[in-house]
Amino acid sequence: MTLQVFRSLDRPSAFFGIRGRYLSITAYAMVVDLVIAFFVGRGTNSLIGVLFFLALAAVIYLGIIYLQGMMSDKALFRRLSARRLPGYIHQHPQRVRTLLNKQ
Repeated sequence: MTLQVFRSLDRPSAFFGIRGRYLSITAYAMVVDLVIAFFVGRGTNSLIGVLFFLALAAVIYLGIIYLQGMMSDKALFRRLSARRLPGYIHQHPQRVRTLLNKQ
């Protein structure tokens, strides 16, 4: 029995050059961008709000692309997972090393 597997299932998801784990960060940033641009447009002129949204969206996109180049997907996953841990579980390697060396 043979099973047909699509090649795209093996590849990670990407959208306009932004890889999978970075998509959620981009979505959160764009929602914040939309809210800020709404208030800027409401306070001044709606055209200024739209221009502010587009400018900030371009900055977010370029920032995420730059972040992808600096940090691997695995390193981002580790950093995001460590932020969800309670404070008493976090380990500080430098402090642990100094405690071990003193004994």
